[in-house]
Amino acid sequence: MRNYKIDFRNQVRQLLPEHKRQPVRLRILRAFVKPLADLFAAFSLWRYETRNLLNVTNQEGVLEQFLRNKYGAADITIESYRETGFAVGIRSEGVGVAVPVGLNRGEGTPAVVSLRGENREQFGDVDFIVHIPAGVDAEQIRADIEKYRAALTTYKIDQR
Repeated sequence: MRNYKIDFRNQVRQLLPEHKRQPVRLRILRAFVKPLADLFAAFSLWRYETRNLLNVTNQEGVLEQFLRNKYGAADITIESYRETGFAVGIRSEGVGVAVPVGLNRGEGTPAVVSLRGENREQFGDVDFIVHIPAGVDAEQIRADIEKYRAALTTYKIDQR
């Protein structure tokens, strides 16, 4: 699938024979094509938004990015329940799965590793928690999550 973009100003120039490309004639023809260029710009924006909506799934990262883009809040986060403990990568997997630990991570703070059972206390009976800032409407967020979440998964919204 390709994203075709049309440069209407250049298209008018290319379709006009070289000996007829005077500035006034180009401006007149471009003025005729301007409504079509505006219509195509609106269509291009609609196509981009629709493609993004079609690609939204219940995966944590995809849903989180969708909510961030829709509400314009970069601090919307989704925290999912993992009771499996601390993730450890194998050396052959490379640095892509490595977990940064120690004083070199972030602002010189050590990594926080939960003990067995601590996550269940925080999450209670939900599978994931959506953290949203105070200025965002929680009911709109809830409607969007209901639209894309997987069946039988539970969540709660934490508004800070």
